[in-house]
Amino acid sequence: MKDIIINTMAKGDNGHWTATGTLEGNDFEAKTIKYGQEFIFKVVEGGDIAKSLTDSEFSRGDRVSIAAACKAVRTVLEINGDDELASPTKPGKQSKAAAGTGTPRTRKVKDESAATGSDSAVAAAESAIDEAERTRLEIEAIRALLAATPTIDEELEEFDAGSEDEEEADDSE
Repeated sequence: MKDIIINTMAKGDNGHWTATGTLEGNDFEAKTIKYGQEFIFKVVEGGDIAKSLTDSEFSRGDRVSIAAACKAVRTVLEINGDDELASPTKPGKQSKAAAGTGTPRTRKVKDESAATGSDSAVAAAESAIDEAERTRLEIEAIRALLAATPTIDEELEEFDAGSEDEEEADDSE
């Protein structure tokens, strides 16, 4: 993984994000553009967003790395409800287990206070997952009760069958 540090990131009034940082010691600026329904990060060079690769000091891989790091930091900020990065952040390498299994993802940060915000977001997510699991179990219990409870039609059939038995007993007397 390339050495990337996000120094600043802020959300503008128009909803677009701007970030600055370094990639392997080279300064960069990135901004979001709207792509379909999503905001994606693009590297800004000489005032141009998404400059041609032939004219760029960054390779395609560099650009992908920058965009991924910016997106990771932006996601943490959005989860925490923040519009601005409090301190420089170095996104950490994710394990394969964290990359898509629902396992909370962690980021390495330079100062404890930024990590605490991320930890509280993870705790909130874990709490929401626990609540969802409890709700799922409650729904399963209700379904089991409903399956064991006779329907009104079944009860009427049972009542009618009982009435016929009583009538036959009355006729035999």
